[in-house]
This record gives sequence, structure tokens and C-alpha cells, in this order.
Amino acid sequence: MSGAWLLARYVSFGALHQKIVSPGEEKIMSRKFTLLCALALGLWFIGCTSNATPTPPPTPLLPVPTATPPNNDPTWDRIQTSKIWRIGTSGNYAPFSFYNDKNELDGFDVQLGKALAEQIGLTAEYTDFAFEGLGGAMRNGQIDGAIAAISVTPERQQEFDFSNVYFSGEDGVLASKDANVRINSLDDFARYRVGVQSGAVYQTYLEQSLVATGQMLESNVFVYSDLNAAINDVILKRIDVVWMDLKPAQDFADQRGLRVVDRSLYPQFFAIAMPKKRSRGSRANISNRPSRRPCRCRRRNPRPLSRPTFRRRRRRHRRRVQMVWRGCKI
Repeated sequence: MSGAWLLARYVSFGALHQKIVSPGEEKIMSRKFTLLCALALGLWFIGCTSNATPTPPPTPLLPVPTATPPNNDPTWDRIQTSKIWRIGTSGNYAPFSFYNDKNELDGFDVQLGKALAEQIGLTAEYTDFAFEGLGGAMRNGQIDGAIAAISVTPERQQEFDFSNVYFSGEDGVLASKDANVRINSLDDFARYRVGVQSGAVYQTYLEQSLVATGQMLESNVFVYSDLNAAINDVILKRIDVVWMDLKPAQDFADQRGLRVVDRSLYPQFFAIAMPKKRSRGSRANISNRPSRRPCRCRRRNPRPLSRPTFRRRRRRHRRRVQMVWRGCKI
């Protein structure tokens, strides 16, 4: 029987018998009633405190450690001192990078680097390399970064840092106009003699996904440092197709009388490559610089996409890519 129930029962009993007690008995009953109320309240308090869980003492809050950027990055210190950002590119890949009528490097990638350098108070200094030599130039400290239609892949991310994606591109398959070539999937390349640029993702795919699995003969993969030589071999029937990015393929088709037989088989996403571990240097200042308007163009998916998926993403990215020229964060 709880104390609260006992108190309520006695109060009801006192109210019921209040009219039938004598004046002398009323004083005794009042004293008993007071003692019983105190006893009931005591029992109730003991019952409540015995079932309560003790509250643990508050744990003192420790300050959260903050990451301190390293102060031993000579690359960024040199860039800040000289005000020159050394960029590598490959000047035979129009419209991204090529030589104009004045024999000067020009193109989308070249103008992009100049615009970025200007916005962070630097001057872009370009050097022309063979595409496969860009990685070695960064490792040797010859350049501070590379803008050359470089696709982001997991293998390259192990060796270099990348900015956010600045261009989402398609691939194109180039052949002569009279060639009987039909390519509807990536596996169809196994039937043809295919030319690719040295160091490009297309070479990697053919060697790892088709040659290594026995679907394609190694002798059917032709690697070129200069794609102009590959175009000449297509015209002379030494190879059947050249696999490259769509924009250069379209330019070659218009200039050399060829045709694009298929596209969007292996879409790519381009970003600026920089030497690894530059947490307070080039990458921090190129990718995280102040912007006039936000941009959510951050997709990175080096894996092959289906053609419908890629076309949906391409439509979504077209406007975002144009925002690069308006000063958005890339």
C-alpha cells in the first residue's frame, strides 16, 4: 500500500466521520491526522527516490582539434613569390589545346588556365608536352599543374590531385567515309585495328578490359604520341578507327574528310591535375578560390556510363560548364 493511497484513504475517512466525533476526540484525531500525513509523505518520497536513476556528472567538453595546414610547401611559396603558375598542356588536341595562326597556344584549356590565374592574381605560363609526359613533368617539378583534357580516373587520383570537374565530354570513333565499320558497344572494338593516344584512358580501357581478357589481340591496339599520325594511318587504311574525345574527332573529321561512326560509348569528365599533397597550395587556391556565384558542377564518375544516362547528365551539365567562364568555382 503506497503512502499516497493511504493519505487519500485517511482524508476520505476523516471527512466521513468529521460530524460524528466529539470536540475532545476531534483534537486527538487532528493530531493523528497530521502524523499520518507526515508518515504518508515520507513513504511516498522514499518510494520515488529508490526508483530514480542517478544522474551522472556532466562530462567536461574538450576542445575539438583543428587541422593546421602544413607550412612546408615550397611549390605554393614559389608561386606566390614569382606570381607565375606553370601549366602543362598538349598542343595537338583541338579545340582544347592547339596552336593558332600566330603560332601561340590557344583553345578551351589554355583560356581556362589564363582566366583562373588572373582571378587569383597570377600569370599562366604554358608549356607544351606530349600527353603521356605530363605526369612526369609534374613529378619532376617542371610544371605546377596540367590542363589538357585530362580525364579523372581512380588510377590517376592515386598519383595526382584533381580540381572539381570543369568539362563533361563524350568520346568519338573516327573512321574513313568508305569504311565498313560498325561499333555499337565497347566490345565491338575487338574486331578492328584501333588507334589511341598514348597515355589516354582509351588506351587503358583497351589494354585492361579487352586485351587482358583475351577478347582483343594486342597487335590490334596502335598507340600514338601524335594523333595526326593516327589520322594519317586511318586515311592510308593502316588502321580501321581512331578512338578519342568527340570534339577533336569532329575537328579531324571536318578537316581531313573522315566521319564519326559512333559516340558516347565511354564518357569522360575533365579536371585540372596537380601534384599530390598540396593541401595549402595549388589545389586549395584553384578549387577553393572565392567565386561570384555558386556552382554545383562537382560530378566525378570515371566509370563508363550507359548512353541514355550520359546524355541526361550532359544536358544537366551544359549550362554548368558555361558558368566556368563567368567565374564560378570549378
